[in-house]
Amino acid sequence: MPAVAQEFSHSTAIGLGYSSVDVQGLTADGFSLEGESVLRFGRVSTKVDLGWNQLEDNGGELTQMAFHVAPTYWVSQNFGLGAYIAKDNLDLGGGLDTDLNSYGVEGTLRFGRFEGAAFHGETEIDNLANIVEVKDTGLRMRADLGQNVSVWGSGVWSNIDIAGLGDVDARSLGAGANMAFGSGFDAFVSYQMSAIDNTGLDSDTKAVGLSYTTNLGTQSVVFSGEYASATGRSPIGSLDGDRFSMGATLLLGDARAKRTPAHTVSNSVVRGERSAITGLTGSIGF
Repeated sequence: MPAVAQEFSHSTAIGLGYSSVDVQGLTADGFSLEGESVLRFGRVSTKVDLGWNQLEDNGGELTQMAFHVAPTYWVSQNFGLGAYIAKDNLDLGGGLDTDLNSYGVEGTLRFGRFEGAAFHGETEIDNLANIVEVKDTGLRMRADLGQNVSVWGSGVWSNIDIAGLGDVDARSLGAGANMAFGSGFDAFVSYQMSAIDNTGLDSDTKAVGLSYTTNLGTQSVVFSGEYASATGRSPIGSLDGDRFSMGATLLLGDARAKRTPAHTVSNSVVRGERSAITGLTGSIGF
């Protein structure tokens, strides 16, 4: 038992956030509870993400829930092979909700301050699995340019085949950067775009944020805030919105820093989407 305990370790972040969203003059309050963890045991590391987000406006609610798990076996110090399962639920209220279930395989490379991963899989849409087939291919990367600057990017391309109607291509791409100023302060920026070709559906989101990491007793806590603006387009018109969020993130285990807390838009760019469809539906609440 002592030997097993020495092999196991984890880095965990648990965050609580509040956001205020304004879309075309309509305002809503948002609340989020997120958990992100990397569990390590020997050559196996497993990423686990849990998320609950809700928007409330005059009695109406929009709820988004997510569960992602991605185990990786490290064949060598620099190369890992793994798989992923991601379940996302979007509930618009009034009985209008849908589940997106993504799964596939993934390969990861890491050298020094660089880590990159590529994956391929499928996404099943609840109640449409027999007539809609979605194939996903994506990648994500992160590089630390010295001790104070990090850059990252992610992208996923999805082919959506609708029985009897043909297929369309969708994509969700993002990039961002972080700079540490010392004394616990960090600033970050990000950009993300999602679109489905030949439908007129797309969205663009830009964000800038600031975080401060400190110790409360024996625990490290990250206080953070972010401002994001989004533009969405559809066949019936366009929508512009603004989002301000703030939150606190508790760091547990081996976690010592969280430069893009889970309540932020920028964090989804770092984590990367598993399907272009979730990239577009996620932009509803930013």
